[in-house]
Amino acid sequence: MSVHNAFEASAAVAFWFFLSIVPLLVLAGFLVGQVARTRGINVLVGPLLEVVPSTAEGLVRDEVGRMARASASSLAPVGVAGFMWTASSGLHNLMNLFETAAQGKRRPWWKQRGIALGWVVLGLCVTCLLAWLLVAIDSVLRGHARGAGEHVAGAPRHAGPQGLHALLGQTIAAALMLVVGTALLGGLYRFAVEHPRRGQHCIWPGTLTAVVCWLVVSWGFGAYVVSVSAYALYYGSLAAVAVLLVWLYLTTLSLAVGAEVNAELERARSDSVRVDSRRAPASPQRGLRR
Repeated sequence: MSVHNAFEASAAVAFWFFLSIVPLLVLAGFLVGQVARTRGINVLVGPLLEVVPSTAEGLVRDEVGRMARASASSLAPVGVAGFMWTASSGLHNLMNLFETAAQGKRRPWWKQRGIALGWVVLGLCVTCLLAWLLVAIDSVLRGHARGAGEHVAGAPRHAGPQGLHALLGQTIAAALMLVVGTALLGGLYRFAVEHPRRGQHCIWPGTLTAVVCWLVVSWGFGAYVVSVSAYALYYGSLAAVAVLLVWLYLTTLSLAVGAEVNAELERARSDSVRVDSRRAPASPQRGLRR
């Protein structure tokens, strides 16, 4: 990673992803405003913010709530364009990092940006579909909890089933986000680098490594931020911004680790194929020609 300049490139990717949050809030304010007024903000975006450190989670949640209460219809197109460009810039830099790790063929700039824009659109659509699915599951679980609470005679309403509903809902949300995120990351590893031959690329070893590394880093950094109260003392009102930037940087490093694992396995497989081809005996026809 040091030879491939992964640490500096991860900082650039984290910066672009951080910039994409600003127009994303405008877009989220417009979309959330259509649903949050009836469903509530926590139901819509709560499960998606569980992976963000608590300090930064409050900032994002407050801003989304403020946007939902305001009228953001006039700024929604600007927010869409800004988010698409900044998020695709982050993915563009991330694809460069993956290509450097794999030592693959460099794509033209326009082709990389097109793939990055398409991936951002796909990720946004999948996120909206996942949010809708989580809201639907939450509604079903609330209906079952309400029905179970009504059949418990003499018990406080929603006292017992509500805790079970909350735990079950959080488990389902975490499992769905983990599965969908792993699938998207595997697709990104597959199409971010152009391979000269089919069958030489590795996807899932690096994907699983990146997911495990990201989970460990997110948990460790979240525990560190919660336990060290001086974090806000040094940064003041910018503590949430600093926490979010560091978390995005650690997230990008986790993705770089997965790319390096895939690249090393691909090189090992290529070297093994090359050695086997050298050890293969000459064919009878080739011996007759000689």
